[in-house]
This record gives sequence, structure tokens and C-alpha cells, in this order.
Amino acid sequence: MRPRPNPAAPGQENVWYYPRPAVAEQSFRHVRIEHHDVVVADTRSAFRVFETCHTTSWYLPLDGIASGLLRPSSRRSFCE
Repeated sequence: MRPRPNPAAPGQENVWYYPRPAVAEQSFRHVRIEHHDVVVADTRSAFRVFETCHTTSWYLPLDGIASGLLRPSSRRSFCE
């Protein structure tokens, strides 16, 4: 059985039409991340990564992330 994509509503993007392999594009949209009323990140220099059937991922530059709020992790991840 093949999955059937749901149609996107007006103003939405359909992840089924994103490219494969993944594409990263620079975005000048305002990206702001808040947690418990604390601004964790604020930038207009993010990268948007999208790939077929995946939600968009955002990568932010270090200078857009508030210093002293995040700490290194011993865990690792891999992205193709």
C-alpha cells in the first residue's frame, strides 16, 4: 500500500512535494525561540532544511543563540 498525502490547506506547504535528498536554503525570516518567557534564540540568518515527507528543520547560527543558556551534551546525532 502506498501512502496518500493529505492535501495542504491554503497557505501551507505540503511535505510530500519537498525534494529528496534534503535541501538547505538560507532564510531571512525572523526565527525566535522562547522557553518560559526567556528568549533562547533570535536570528534572521537561519537555514531551513527540508526533505520529502519530513517536517522542516531549522539550523541557527551560534551568534543567534543566547549565551549561557545551553550546555554541551554527551549525546550525538547523525544527519545524512
